[in-house]
Amino acid sequence: MNNLGNAYLNLGLKQDALVAYQEAIKYSPNFADVYNNLGLLLSGAGHMPEAITQYEQAVKLQPNTASFHGNLGVAYGNVGRAAESIAQLQLSLQLNPNASDVWFYLANALAGAGKFTEAEVPNLNTLKLNPNNLGAENNLAAVYFKIGRIPEAISHYQTAIRLNPDYAEAHSNLGVALAAEKLISEAISEYQKAIKLNPKYADAYNNLGLALTTAGNYNESIAIFQKAIAMNDKNPDYHENLARAFKAFGKTAEANKEDAIGARLRTPTPVAAPAATAKPAAVKH
Repeated sequence: MNNLGNAYLNLGLKQDALVAYQEAIKYSPNFADVYNNLGLLLSGAGHMPEAITQYEQAVKLQPNTASFHGNLGVAYGNVGRAAESIAQLQLSLQLNPNASDVWFYLANALAGAGKFTEAEVPNLNTLKLNPNNLGAENNLAAVYFKIGRIPEAISHYQTAIRLNPDYAEAHSNLGVALAAEKLISEAISEYQKAIKLNPKYADAYNNLGLALTTAGNYNESIAIFQKAIAMNDKNPDYHENLARAFKAFGKTAEANKEDAIGARLRTPTPVAAPAATAKPAAVKH
């Protein structure tokens, strides 16, 4: 039944595959592979808690299979269980240190948990095993930027762009790193490339606005910030950055308005108190 489930899945018959896997578990409740396969099916359908239950059972039955730990680690990460995700991915790599995708997931999990220094080696190992991993180049650059190794960040962003010149995010990120090194003209060029590649890239517009403000081009930066806000008016940074440009341009009223919007967006929305439960009326006899 497990093989039948796999066959159905290969044909895109997900509901039939689900039934087949569930039947396989009835007949062979100690067969770890079917729990893992069911977990893959459920996770692919977005049912992550249910997928985790299946992966956990697969790991319990067959604890020395690297891919089971890897799948469980990725699933934990998808539901915000960062420490458990990292632990499972590390177990997977102890069993199979040549899995470049698991190194990549571990690097992302560590960076997501704010452990940027620890994320360096997993990214390097990803690139050692798969030198053309565009995401790992970009992520390693981001790690270096976070820990203050800006020249190395610039180098890896440039490598990511060489691998894919149409990678808008890498162009924008390279611009941020160049701006940190006071290379404002070069940063502006990268932001413009990012926007040309993705005209709806609000962060790139915001970054370009910051660079133009730094360069003293306030009128132009105001127009750019307004474009970013038109794409995403819920980001307080965009409003506050526009306010700074307005202030520098001498438009105090407009600046105050944008500052107020930014402050309001940063203020947590109060959670309404639950309605009081009415006390039952006394029963009259």
